[in-house]
Amino acid sequence: MKSDYLLLGVIGKPVLHSRSPQMHNAALSKLNIPGHYLRIAAKDAKEAFEIAKIINLRGINVTAPFKEEAFELSNHGDALSTKLRAANTLLFENETRAFNTDVEGVLRAFMSNGVSCEHKKALVLGAGAAARAALCALRSQGATATVVNRTFEKAKRLANEFGAKALCLNDPGLKNCVYDSELIVACLSTPEKVIADGLLKASQCILDSMYKEKTALVEQAQRAGAKVINGLEWLIYQGALAFEHFTSTKAPIDEMRKALESAKSWESKKSIALIGMMGAGKSSIGRIISEKLCFDFVDLDEELEKRQGMKIREIIDRKGEASFRNLEASLFSEYVESENVVFSCGGGLILRLENRNLLKKHFLTIWIHASEEELASRVAQDINRPLLSGYDTKSRLKELFLERRPFYAEVADLFMSSQHSSERECAERIMYEIRAAGLS
Repeated sequence: MKSDYLLLGVIGKPVLHSRSPQMHNAALSKLNIPGHYLRIAAKDAKEAFEIAKIINLRGINVTAPFKEEAFELSNHGDALSTKLRAANTLLFENETRAFNTDVEGVLRAFMSNGVSCEHKKALVLGAGAAARAALCALRSQGATATVVNRTFEKAKRLANEFGAKALCLNDPGLKNCVYDSELIVACLSTPEKVIADGLLKASQCILDSMYKEKTALVEQAQRAGAKVINGLEWLIYQGALAFEHFTSTKAPIDEMRKALESAKSWESKKSIALIGMMGAGKSSIGRIISEKLCFDFVDLDEELEKRQGMKIREIIDRKGEASFRNLEASLFSEYVESENVVFSCGGGLILRLENRNLLKKHFLTIWIHASEEELASRVAQDINRPLLSGYDTKSRLKELFLERRPFYAEVADLFMSSQHSSERECAERIMYEIRAAGLS
């Protein structure tokens, strides 16, 4: 498979909310590196490894809840991923190499904002993989630390790893601990209030890993006049280090920051487009999603056949592929202002620049894919596949995929493999991502 196009991604559950693509794609563009960075809705880290082989990923970032599994599946780990038994960056070469850039990301987030962690009193809220990285970073600078979690046993286990103290959120001693802390790192999955009002003060510095929305902790810190470091800073610096692993090139941090700060919301995208190779399952999955969302459903190939009064194969045989692409593009352009519709797009729709631009601007675009072997088995008995006629099916599918791969990647807001999942399972996973991102 061609290697001159650098394909990267991020996995997590959920993952559609991730802003990493904006950051990494801005860096690739700035450095004129041909490639793209995707959100990948993998069931687990094991499936992500399989996806990496199928679509030839160079590397991925790993978010919750897959960091520990990703490390265990890797062949080699750097010092920090080995120490933490968790990886947030994977590099796929002959073997899989694991890295953890979260630790250095924490330190750089503080340092870039003029805050030293050396020998400070620190408080870490949470006891997951992000909290482990934060605690490792703080202790590496000689900071004394206390881990606070709703479940005391989890806090204690993490604290014991790094010679820190542990408290439960309802511990009476938490009040004094918060007040005495110079640094507070929040690694929580909720924006809700976890610390009582009136405990924070102006001399403190708070780093909150949650960047999707302003948390109660950040609001409390701002009222107290404390220094607040946005979680995007942590994201930027861990991402910059990951980018350097992926590309062996210094990351353009200023461009990455600008991209995150100017990231657009999903609000302008009122409909959903499913793209991918023939046999991927777009139409079946799309119909299920449309039912669940109470959206209309349009299969563009079926609509084109209806209007032309003949099958796609006949259109291409009689008028040629170029004429077919013109008809396809004209039909697609009619729908760009539509709302609450799920579209199943023909596999080659993305070949034209104007179609790709419309997909990026107007649609939440989801790339559905499976291996050439799986696709070949699904379309083997379908005679209405003119682009396969006269060819070895598997070889032809591979050839078509290599041509289309950069274009699918360019427009996709989300990637999903249908390799080992039924159409209904794929639809359920897409619905999970849509709901988690607040889009329904």
